[in-house]
Amino acid sequence: MSNQLTTFDFNALPVRVVEREGEPWFVAADVCKALGYALRANGTVNVNNIRTVVSDEETITCQTGKTGRPSLCISESGLYKLVMRSDKPEARAFQDWVTKVVLPAIRKDGGYVMGEEKAVTGEMFKEELILHLIGANASRRMDMTTGWLKRYTL
Repeated sequence: MSNQLTTFDFNALPVRVVEREGEPWFVAADVCKALGYALRANGTVNVNNIRTVVSDEETITCQTGKTGRPSLCISESGLYKLVMRSDKPEARAFQDWVTKVVLPAIRKDGGYVMGEEKAVTGEMFKEELILHLIGANASRRMDMTTGWLKRYTL
């Protein structure tokens, strides 16, 4: 089973997302850092704390790096539960980003193009926006083609 790893940037913090069977799974430690939750000294998340909010069906272990160590990953619905549950001041910006930028973009366009919030505020130049959109479109086409090839090549 192939896992595609994508890293997004939220306020200079990497948020890794693993795509498994077409579904996004978010690395729990990255989400917890972005939300301002305390991590263990070794940078891992306390699984028991996560499981008080997120059900077992919303968690899996994923290979997310070259170290070979598996990471706890949470589903999209698990991500929403963690985001909406936090009342930490540090989590406010992440909550706003998810609810005001990412979710509306998904509803409107069927996906989120990294940096599209800059286009709305005028921070992104027209040429830069066009390059982002071309890249996102090419990526979607590649994903569709890969999925089609997988279905018909076995």
